[in-house]
Order: sequence, then C-alpha cells, then structure tokens
Amino acid sequence: MQLNDSSKLKRTKVVNEEGSIVLGRPSEIQLYLEASNLKIREDEFYKTAEHKLFSFLALACEVEPGFRFGLAKFMSDNGLKLSPVVLLSGLANEEMTFEEDNKLLQIFNTPQRIAEAIGLQNLGLVHLNNSFKKHILRKALENMSSFTLRKNKMLGKKIKTKDLIKLLRPNPKDIMMSTLYQDIIEDGKESKMIEKTLVTVKSDDKMSLEEKKKYYKEHIKEIPVNMLIRNLKFIVDNFDFKEGCEMQIAVVDKLNSIKDYRFLNIFDLITVAREVPKLESAMFDVIKRFCNEVKEKFDYKGIDGTVLYDFSGSMDGKGIEDGFKYLVLISLLFDNLKIKSFADSLSGSKRLDDVITDIKKGLINQAYKNFNIEFKNNSGGTALLRSTEQLLSEQPEIKNLIVVSDEVSWKEGSDLSGDIDRVHKLMKGKNLIVVNPVVSCGTVFKENMVAFASLTSAVVYNVMLATNQNSFIKFIRNYK
Repeated sequence: MQLNDSSKLKRTKVVNEEGSIVLGRPSEIQLYLEASNLKIREDEFYKTAEHKLFSFLALACEVEPGFRFGLAKFMSDNGLKLSPVVLLSGLANEEMTFEEDNKLLQIFNTPQRIAEAIGLQNLGLVHLNNSFKKHILRKALENMSSFTLRKNKMLGKKIKTKDLIKLLRPNPKDIMMSTLYQDIIEDGKESKMIEKTLVTVKSDDKMSLEEKKKYYKEHIKEIPVNMLIRNLKFIVDNFDFKEGCEMQIAVVDKLNSIKDYRFLNIFDLITVAREVPKLESAMFDVIKRFCNEVKEKFDYKGIDGTVLYDFSGSMDGKGIEDGFKYLVLISLLFDNLKIKSFADSLSGSKRLDDVITDIKKGLINQAYKNFNIEFKNNSGGTALLRSTEQLLSEQPEIKNLIVVSDEVSWKEGSDLSGDIDRVHKLMKGKNLIVVNPVVSCGTVFKENMVAFASLTSAVVYNVMLATNQNSFIKFIRNYK
C-alpha cells in the first residue's frame, strides 16, 4: 500500500444543503463518512431519519460492490453496528452471492442486527436475496448462544426474535436449542432468562440492595465492558463514599485492562463523565490514558493545533454534543491547543479558551456547560470559508488546523469555487483535520485533509489511512 500515491482523484462539483456549489467528495469517501456517521433514530437539521437512510442506500449504489463489501467489514471492526448491516443488505438487494464468512457473521451477532436487515426489507428499501438470508442471516442466528437469544427476545420491538426464528428457520444444533427456539416462539419456560447478568440482577425484585451490591463487587471483572459502562450510575446511586471509591478504582482497573479499543469506546466514557459527575474523575483517568497511547503511536508529542469550531444553527444538537466529544480527545492529543469559533464571522473568547483548559484538567462537565453557553450566545450563519481564510491570514504560523463543522458553508445559492481556491492556497504547508459530527453532501476543502465522522475510538487509529484518499480506497476495497 502506498501512502504517497501520486495519482489524483477526479473532483466534481455538487450543490450542498444550503444551495451553494462546493466540491463533491469521491463517492467512496462520501460513503465512508456517511457510514461512520449513520444514525437514524432522530431527524437532523437538513434531513429526516428516513431521508438519511434512503439517501445512504442510494449513495451506496454509486460505489462498486467490492469497496462496499470491504467497508462493511472495516466499519464492523471499528465498532460500528448499523452501517455494516445497511451496506450488506444493499448488496443482497443486488443479487450478490454470499458464502458463509465469519467476518460477516460477526456483524449479525445479535437478533437486533438481523432484525435491522429484515426491517429494511419490510420498508421496501431492499429485497434480501436467498443467498444472503441462508448463508448469513440464518447462519448467524444458528451461531447465537442460548444466553444471547434469551437476553435479546426483543418483545417490545416490531420485529421480535421469534419472528426471525419463524422467518429464517434456523437448524438447531441440539435438542436443547430446538426446545429453546420453540419456547421463544411460544414464550415457554426455556425462553426465560436463567443466567445472571448485571442487568437481570438490578431488575430482580426478589434480591435485596445489599445482595445486588455484593454481586456487582464480586463480578466486576467478568461483567462485559459495555454493560459495565451503561450501568456505572449504579455505583453513584447505591454505594457509600468509601465503597464508592473502592468500586471506582475497580472500574478504572477494569477499563484500563481493555487494550482493544473496538471493545472500549472512549466516546462512551466521555458521555459518562459528562452525565454522571461523580464518575468524572474516574472516567478521565481512562480517557487520558487512551490519548497518551495515541500520542505515542503517532508521535503527537509537543504538537500545536488550532480548532475552528462551527457555531452555525445546523450544528445545534448532534453537531455540538458529538463535536464536543471530539474536542475532548483533540484537547488531550495536542499539547498546545487554541480554539476559535465562527457563525456569521470568526470569533473567540476567554470562555472558549477556558473550555480547553478545563478539559485538560479533567473538568469535562464544567467545560461542556461553558461550551454550550458559548454556542447559544454566538450561534448564527455558516461563514466557514470566510472565517477559515481570515484565521489563516491573521495567523499564518498555524501548522495544524482542526475544523469541526458540517461544512454547509454559504453564500447561499452561490458558486464557492473561488473561495475554496483562496483557502486552498492559504493551506499550503499545513495539515488539516476535518471532523464532521454531521455529514453534508460536499466539502469545501481540496487537499491535505484527514476527515472523521465516526464516534468510535478506533477511528483515531486510522488517521494514517485517511491521509491519502487513493490509498485509503484501495485499502478498504481489499479489506479482509
């Protein structure tokens, strides 16, 4: 793989969500960014959830199958769940022949993932061919343990696990599984949760609080890490000061023992630090360790950076909430970091500077509150190009620029090519990192760009792959 490929990707022009003419991304890169950012539980500023899903499938059809196949596996290995399902379902719609593949079976590791594929078909967005249903969906269902099936009956969902069993007709590997399939369909006794988990223990009315606390303390090393993270508030709510401190130490030790960041999402820990203030210090210890490891891996020591953060109205909600999580990581990755914001114009403030200072001290909650105040006080339009041009003109010494934006830059309805070219000239000799907490249909930056859109820890490790788009596309196409 060459990381300095001399060939160029053809750049087209597209009309963005504000009606402005900007640079189109190569379809593969656009698909990668949207796959990294695919969430359909809620509407966004410019797109409804339904429209986002439909447009994602339409975009996927523009990209050759080999790249999509590799991208699905790559996204799954990096901790993404929904987009690999959608990508593979789209391929099944095109009569692609599937063979049993452990990588693909891992994507459909719970009934929920299978139900999402069936849900796409029920919505009329895809038609899943028999090869996909037989060699992937059915086989994945057959591979699930009794624990996984009992735990994920999805009784409150439109598509339930019993519906999947009736539709896919999995072959039971023994009499016990045959009985379990039947009892899941009929809600029989074998379908009831038998194995204890932190979740079942917490909800067990027959257990006293002391018994539940005892289970938590004795089994902390065996509790799956994601279940542990989701239930950390139990410590705050139920342990006294001394016990709580001991449990926090045990939790930090457990999280620090996880070396594969596919199974420990640092962004989740940032959420816990923000939403459960009493665990802020414990979570910060783990977050800081992660950042120090990344700094070692990519030799980030002593590097300066400047953040340019988009405070436009289209960034409200997800753009600010998810973008802040990236800001936490960026603040800890760069030893010296400055920050500016823009809406209708470039601006900065002491409060915004204090956000970076507070993050470095581990004061995540305080930083987030001030960050939100700053956004609400300064939210407006989207003068991204004009603000970037002004910043680089005033501070030509900047070497590393980190832009956090959905890139929906205006002048509305105008051709931004001239503005793009002026900024491009100012970017000569500089490094550009673009974080898209919300992904738009085009970009206003030409080159020197590393783009992120995913909220998984492992995406930071892929920074070297994204520094050259041609090499990145080849890597994904051949991903095993």
